[in-house]
Amino acid sequence: MIIDDSPTTLVLLSSMVREIDGVDVRWCGSAADALSMVADQPPDLILVDYILPEMNGTSFIRQFRRLPQCASVPIIMVTATEARDTLYEALEAGATDFLIKPPDKIELIARVRNFLKMRSIERQLFRLAHFDELTGLANRRRFMTELELAISLYRQLGHALSFAIFDMDHFKRVNDTYGHGMGDEVLRCLAETCMQSCPAHYLVARLGGEEFGILMPGARHQDALLDCDQLRQAVAAAVVKTSEGESIPFTISIGVATLTDSDTATTLMVRADRALYVAKTGGRNRVAGQPLLSEALRN
Repeated sequence: MIIDDSPTTLVLLSSMVREIDGVDVRWCGSAADALSMVADQPPDLILVDYILPEMNGTSFIRQFRRLPQCASVPIIMVTATEARDTLYEALEAGATDFLIKPPDKIELIARVRNFLKMRSIERQLFRLAHFDELTGLANRRRFMTELELAISLYRQLGHALSFAIFDMDHFKRVNDTYGHGMGDEVLRCLAETCMQSCPAHYLVARLGGEEFGILMPGARHQDALLDCDQLRQAVAAAVVKTSEGESIPFTISIGVATLTDSDTATTLMVRADRALYVAKTGGRNRVAGQPLLSEALRN
């Protein structure tokens, strides 16, 4: 994104940046308007002027840095001023770099290209730290962090919060019969089915192997059971075929628990795991609800 109140500068900078393959450029003549534009979808790089109407570039940077997911977005201040105090102020506010107007084309393109490359590496590292490589779902680390935060928040608000744990029925049989490559295909199909079937605000994660978890904010127990049963049916209807065209049938069993006043993340997971055991021993390919905490711990 390029932020400058001069149409001539916007055209000049845009033409330079567009010489980089794959770069999409947005521009705005007002820092205040730019803040509303980037709130939902932060850009990968910002070029911003210092002197702007209503809000200068330094003030924009300070407010932008407070937005979610904007703390590490590279910002280059492009300004006609060479006053050291102004440049130091911009860097202290959170600017990553600065260029003096009019910028040298080669220097501008080089810096933009380097910052975009760094941004790409940062996204890759974030993905490795928070997402499961095979399925694309959240990984266990991210899921446990979100679970702890959700328990604290929803208890304060007095809202319902449910948790489910599920795994593949007889997954070892799939691997033994069709090979681990097809087992991976089944897990990927399962993950895709989860993303299509679960409400968008639910968080689905691969906890390890063929074990998965679902964090269901706002879901009361009965609603959570219904949503999980819809997922169970969707998985049972999913189709994975071998290279010879043979269909691989697979199902899941799910245990559901809903947050109580005395729950911690550990006890909530214990009760969901106990419910999963009930679903497994009850015949598999089914959903079971939470047992009492005392029963879960006793067993």
